[in-house]
Amino acid sequence: MGILSAFPGGGGNKVLKTEIITETRDWVSPVDSAFVRLFGGGGASAGETSYSGGGGGGHMAVKQLSLTKGATYRITIGSGGAGGAGNGGSGGTTSFSNLLSAPGGTGGLKTGNGGSGGSGGTNCIRFLFAERGWM
Repeated sequence: MGILSAFPGGGGNKVLKTEIITETRDWVSPVDSAFVRLFGGGGASAGETSYSGGGGGGHMAVKQLSLTKGATYRITIGSGGAGGAGNGGSGGTTSFSNLLSAPGGTGGLKTGNGGSGGSGGTNCIRFLFAERGWM
């Protein structure tokens, strides 16, 4: 029950649910508050030579968000960077409407220096929420 107490009015008869979204789409909120974790797309490694740099991991963003139950929110999933013979492409930004975003990692360089990036992870969005009687 400790994790439920992190939510306003925690405890009682609540169900804890995790939802993972891996593609861009609209999402209708079943709750008025959610703990959201986003991962930007990873940067691609550079190609062509054996000393090319690897791409940076996508950044991670975490926040407890106040939402409107029944409202529709646009979720954008950042894609991984495109590889090729030259420098690697940067990963795309993952966002939860205009409330939270996580930029992608930068692509690796063919000069041997890897791209910069934040915390690694797959490009997706994760929700954790609790609501009375919601399953």
